[in-house]
Amino acid sequence: MATIGSNVTGVIQNSTTSALTLNGQLNVNSTGTTLTNSAGGQLLTLTGNVLGTGNLTLNNNSSTAAGITLNGSPSVFVNNNGTLTNAGSGSGSVVISTTIGPNGTSNVTEVVENSATSQLTLSGANTYTGATSVSAGTLAVNGTSITDTSAVTVASGATLALSGSETMGSLAGAGIVTLGATTLTAGGNNTSTTFNGTASGSGGLTKVG
Repeated sequence: MATIGSNVTGVIQNSTTSALTLNGQLNVNSTGTTLTNSAGGQLLTLTGNVLGTGNLTLNNNSSTAAGITLNGSPSVFVNNNGTLTNAGSGSGSVVISTTIGPNGTSNVTEVVENSATSQLTLSGANTYTGATSVSAGTLAVNGTSITDTSAVTVASGATLALSGSETMGSLAGAGIVTLGATTLTAGGNNTSTTFNGTASGSGGLTKVG
């Protein structure tokens, strides 16, 4: 199992016929690293840990059902004091099933869904304490994806989709929250925020703190 060194600023999946799997550790340098799936590209999978001091961008431009998957084992995904952003113009999904969490005193400062066309799904039991921003498109979470103290902002036109009851630090913005039959609990960080968007579904919205 190889390590992708800290001098790597980008990895591109450009094949329209075969998937690309990276089994080694990815070291993110201070200037940032981008994982890109080109238009028509097949699935790009990263199974190793992510360590470093910069920002990681998942740039999914694939127009196929394939997208980008991070499913590291052991289930620890770390980007030290950087941001994790889903971007790109493709329609393929981006799935992170490993844990987004801290490495010692370093932490992920923000998780951002910024693609209007590619859904970002978080399905790991995440432990990061930074903010969560849905700037465009859809962020899908399953109940353990957002930590209880993370400040969540859903911008106008963007969607936060729950498939399990979720607790978060706070909720702000003017976007859409789809609850289904789940319950969203906000207020774990004891801050005052305003959410003037819409919530749909048969579930509930609870304010604590």
